[in-house]
Amino acid sequence: MKSIVLIMVVFLTLKVCSAQESGIKFEHGLSWKQIVEKATKEHKGIFVDCYTTWCGPCKNMSSTIFPMKEVGDFFNKNFICVKAQMDSTKKDNETTIAWRADASMLEKKFLVHVYPTFLYFSSNGDALHRSVGAGGATSIIKEGINALDSNMAYYTIKSKFELNKLSADNAFKFVMKAYDLYDDRAESYAKQYIRTQPDSSKMSEYLKLSYYEKMNMTEFLIEDGSKYIQKYPGIITNDKLNEWAWNAFTKINDKELLQKALAISKQSFAVSNAPEFMDTYAQLLYKLGNKEEAIMVEQKAMDKATTDKESYQKTIESFKAGKKTWEAQ
Repeated sequence: MKSIVLIMVVFLTLKVCSAQESGIKFEHGLSWKQIVEKATKEHKGIFVDCYTTWCGPCKNMSSTIFPMKEVGDFFNKNFICVKAQMDSTKKDNETTIAWRADASMLEKKFLVHVYPTFLYFSSNGDALHRSVGAGGATSIIKEGINALDSNMAYYTIKSKFELNKLSADNAFKFVMKAYDLYDDRAESYAKQYIRTQPDSSKMSEYLKLSYYEKMNMTEFLIEDGSKYIQKYPGIITNDKLNEWAWNAFTKINDKELLQKALAISKQSFAVSNAPEFMDTYAQLLYKLGNKEEAIMVEQKAMDKATTDKESYQKTIESFKAGKKTWEAQ
């Protein structure tokens, strides 16, 4: 029996070590200055995972995506990788504490306030690209490829925008990307676009929607937003559509506006069938009184979900119990 236990311990240890070796190799114990020096010496870019201890999607990336072999192969080849904890806790180790000043510098300089945020730099520490939110292996590798492409890297495009070296179409795409990445300067970019483009109605209308969001004017956002996506299809991202719909679910009681929010929500997962977007749709259905359909959609969302299935099950139970789920948000 002891020998069997010993074999199992050795097997599990080897399995853990194999996962660690095959995934992204994050540097530990080096300051930002030393990271840049190492990147310069090895002729690699720099990848920074900006996370917090309370962020669920951050934990999912660390436990399921970063350890993947294909992710590790790409990032270890092209980047010096480092983690930056953006919050402070009593349980922080010496390495985390030593990195607080560098983490604070990155947070302030690059306006990091959404997690996870991934920052990409050249070998000499110049900002190249950023992306936000958790995603799969294909998604994170794609962002890494974008960082290495001057035609796709966010901060590289930003420099061209500020010098008015982008076409009207590409300038518009850049401003929309700034909003998607929660860049605090997005509104100023939008105003610059409006000043420099002869036909800027598309951006002017979006700027109005952005103002509604900022001022929590959800009724106006849903009313005008539903018109905007019909007039300019494909401009608003699925994440943003879901955000609008969820805000309507939690803040609006008017059935006519909730129906418009339902249509917005349905569009958000029309192609991807993202379970978290389907959950929003189910919640809106439920609030509108379509209980059975809401349960069916939530069940489909739970079946598609790869993590946190318990929360979907709890939602289904709340639907069946007739609870006002919008009051618990």
